[in-house]
Amino acid sequence: ADLRDCPAFADGRVRVTGSGHSYDIVPASSSKLAVVRELRNGMPADAEVLCFGDSGSRPGNDHALLSHSFGISVGDVCAAADGCWSMFGFHPVGPEALLRILRSLVASDAGGIRLDLASLGLDR
Repeated sequence: ADLRDCPAFADGRVRVTGSGHSYDIVPASSSKLAVVRELRNGMPADAEVLCFGDSGSRPGNDHALLSHSFGISVGDVCAAADGCWSMFGFHPVGPEALLRILRSLVASDAGGIRLDLASLGLDR
């Protein structure tokens, strides 16, 4: 049987999005942005949540998560002018790119974290 024949998919209660290595099967009423909203509830009003993913293009499973100013893709990007940024271009991507970014996060004086762009080595 085809997945589209499953009643939950057919009537729109469940949706499927994919990346290069997996599929997300989630209730249509939910998204990864629900996690971001919950995190923001416990943060100062001027703080932001930095989001990472590998499938920012539509219909990738990270499209909604990355399509804002603090969305960084380590893979596919979308055409959003104000989000879904790639820090490196075509290489590195995936886990290698994410590791470089995570190693560039440093504690800020305000008690949060910040991305130290100089340590990314973008101009090398």
